Parts: sequence; structure tokens; C-alpha cells
Amino acid sequence: MKKNLWKAAGLLCVVFMLALQSCDTPTNTPDETGETPTTPTTPTDPTTPTTPTTPTDPTTPTDPTTPTDPTTPTDPTDPVIEIGYETDFTLLSGQKGKGTLIQGDTHSWTFTANAGDYIAAGLGDVNGIAFDPHISILSPQGDSLDSAYGESGAYVAAVAPESGTYTLSVRDSMNNDEGDYRVSLIVSGSNLSISEGDTGGPIASGQTLIGKIDSGELDGWTFNATAGEYIAAGLGDVAGVGFDPYISILTPEGKILDSAYGENGAYAAKPAPVSGIYTLLVRDSMSDDEGDYRVSLIVSGSNLSLTEGDTGGPIASGQTVIGKIDSGDLDGWTFNATAGEYIAAGLGDTVGVGFDPYISILTPEGNILDSAYGENGAYAAGKAPVSGIYTLLVRDSMSDDEGEYRVSLVVSGGVLTIMDANETGTISYGSSKTGTIDSGDLDCYAFNGSSGVHTLIELTDLLGNAYDPYIILISPSGSVEDTSYGENTASIDRTLDETGLYIILVRDSMSNDEGSYRLSLNYGN
Repeated sequence: MKKNLWKAAGLLCVVFMLALQSCDTPTNTPDETGETPTTPTTPTDPTTPTTPTTPTDPTTPTDPTTPTDPTTPTDPTDPVIEIGYETDFTLLSGQKGKGTLIQGDTHSWTFTANAGDYIAAGLGDVNGIAFDPHISILSPQGDSLDSAYGESGAYVAAVAPESGTYTLSVRDSMNNDEGDYRVSLIVSGSNLSISEGDTGGPIASGQTLIGKIDSGELDGWTFNATAGEYIAAGLGDVAGVGFDPYISILTPEGKILDSAYGENGAYAAKPAPVSGIYTLLVRDSMSDDEGDYRVSLIVSGSNLSLTEGDTGGPIASGQTVIGKIDSGDLDGWTFNATAGEYIAAGLGDTVGVGFDPYISILTPEGNILDSAYGENGAYAAGKAPVSGIYTLLVRDSMSDDEGEYRVSLVVSGGVLTIMDANETGTISYGSSKTGTIDSGDLDCYAFNGSSGVHTLIELTDLLGNAYDPYIILISPSGSVEDTSYGENTASIDRTLDETGLYIILVRDSMSNDEGSYRLSLNYGN
């Protein structure tokens, strides 16, 4: 009995298995077209497509070396880094690079430098709040030459100890933030490769150019100078509230000739120690602000290349010319003088409240013959040591203010350029001249004198309290033969030492007041 029950149970299991197999296997029934479809094939490896040479995704190229993603540049000097990748790039002096850091990333940018070159690099957070930039300069041996970090930007600099390939190592200071960055490089002693759309490049003596600085960014401006020439450079914030200008003059040998910074403007200057390519290095003092700037250059001993619309250029003896100065701006005025001639120059603020005038006389050899500054006006003078092209260097004393100015020049021994017959020209014994003196203004009158002749020169303030009259008697040989000043009048009563063309120079004693005057020339008793 029990045996028969087991047989029955086994038979039922067989029937049940046959039924399941019948359900899993589809029958070939005709479709709506009346035809019987074939049974689809089942691949043995579901991950391997039956036609691998024909991709179903049209965005996947057949040639893996030709990317179809337009955001991936072919030029590694201006990359956009895909998040999650570490990539090495190369930079040339003057170029900028851009990239994106993620947490824990360190990016390396390589460049070449020669032993003795000055290397300067900047790193900035493009968005200003994403990460804390950290940058290091690594030598060809892997040694850290300088490192720095900041909230929005950082600046590093060093002198190359050897020739070879150097590395800028870029990261977040704590390795825990991420963001877009810009990296800048300046290497002294050669011309620059400027990234497209960036500011920087060649600058000529007499030019004032406009640029833009961002956090962590460096701009470079190059020029040629000969050993002994005087180099003066100014940098100003155009808006006055954007950033704190910092400017350095780099020599061809990789040394800092001079550096300066300020709130709105900065001024750096010194004679060139060697001949070659010099670089003006421009940045924000903390590398964390941005703004538009103007950069100016004056190199002594030659004529100037003026920027269109700027003031400066040739000036002749007897002229008074009007110009305009801005923060960080330098204006240059050139003239020829012969060794032994007396040079006198005045500079005045035409408004009286705009800026503090500063004037220097630069010799052809690159020396400062004389300099002076004041609240409203300044006066500088000296005897020409050599013959050649001299330069009047005009600026604000702190390089941070602006205003309109007048500049005057008198050179003894030559012909005077008469701008106003009442204030410049000739005067003869027994006559007088009337004129007006302004802050920084110089008026001059020439007469022929003879040695041994007793001469009386008198200068009177016509209003009595407007300014303090000052007269200077310059001999034909370029010497100051006599001077006199007073509150209302000034007079020279003396026997002349030389025979020839004398110059009477008229000005305010402090070069900062103005008024009307009468000048008279007579024989003395």
C-alpha cells in the first residue's frame, strides 16, 4: 500500500515538471501579419554586443584620440581641467593658466628658467570664496624655493639657483576645499608670452598704459635700458578703491632694482646697473584684490614715445606747458642742454588742491640733477654737467593723487621760446615789464650785460600781499650771479661779472603762490 502511494507521488511530480516546461517555452503562433516569427537568439555573453563596431551612442567617437568634447582644449597652456583629474601643464613667462581643484588635488605647472633668473608666480581663487590658494615654487631637484597661501590669492618669488625645469605646485591650503583658480608666471630677463586677452607686454619710455589685475594675478611689462640710464616707473589704481598697487623693477640679471606699494599708487626708480631687458612686475600688494591700473615708464637720455592723449614730450626754454597727472602716472618732458648751462624748472598745481607736485631733472647720464616737491608748487635747478637730452620727470609726491599742472623751463645761454611777450622775452636798461606769476611758474627775461657795469634789478608785487617775489640773476656762463627775495619787493644791486647774455628769472619764493608783478632794469648809481 505504502509502496503504491510513493509511485503515485512520483508520477504527479513528472506531470508537474512537464507542465512548467510547457509554460516557459513560447509557442510559434502567427502575428497580426499572419506570419510566424522566429525565436530570438540568446547571446551567451549579455555584456558583449553582437555588432561592436557600430556604437549605439552617436556621441562616442570611433577614434579615441580625437575628442568630441569641445570643453577639452588642445592647448595645454590654457586648460580647463575636468573634475577628478590631475593634469600637468606648462607655462611660459607672462602667461596665465586656469584650472579647477577638487578636494585633495594638487596640480603641477612646469616652466624653464636659467640660473639667476627672478621667478615670480601668483595663484588666485577665481570666485574669491571657494578655497584658500596655496602655491610653491619647486626647483629642478624638487626643493621648495618659496611657498605662500592666502584667503583669495598668494604670491611667491625666488631667484633660480640653477638652469632647468621648475614646477609650480598648486593646491588648497588645507586640501579640503575646491574651486577654480588662475596661476600666473613672470621670469625676468626676456620678452613675455602674453595669454590672449591679457594685459602686459612691451612698454616704451614715455608711455602710460592701462591694464587689469585680478586676485593672484601678475602682469609683466618689458623694456630695454642701457647701463647708467635712470629708470622711473609708476603704478596707479584707476578707480582708486580697487586694489593696492605694488610694482617692482626687475633687472636682466634677476635682481629687484626697486619696489614700492601704496593704497592708490606706487613709484619705483633707480639707475640701470646693466644693459638689457628689464621687467616691470605689477600686482596687488596682498594678491587678493583686483582692479584696472595704469602703468607709466620714463627712461632718461632719449626722446619719449607718448601714449595718445597723454601729456609730455618736448619742452623749450622759456615755455610753460599744461599737463595732467593721475595716480601712479608719470609725465616726462625732454629738452637739450649744453654742459655749463643753468637749468631751472618749475611745477605747479593749477587748481591748488589736486595733488602735491614733485619734479626731478634727469641728466643724460641717468643722474638726478635736482628734485623738489611742495603742496602747490615745486622748483628744481642746477648747472648742466654734460651736453645731451635732459628730462623733467613730473609726478604726484605720493603717486596717489591727480590734477592738472603747469611746468616751466628756463635754460641759460640759448634762445628763449616766447609764449607770452609780457612774461618771457627781452628787457633793456631803462625799461620795465609787467606780468603774472602762478604756482610753479617761471618767467624769464634776457638782456645783454657787460662786465663792470653797475646794474639795478627790481621786482615788485603789484598787489602787495599776493606772493613773495624772488629774482635770480644767471650769468652768460650759467652761474647764479645773485639772488634776492622779499615779502613785497626784491632787488639786486651789483656790478656785473661777465659780458654776454644774462637771464633774469622771476618766481614766487616758495613756488606755491601767484600774483602780478613789475620788473624793472636800470643802471645803478
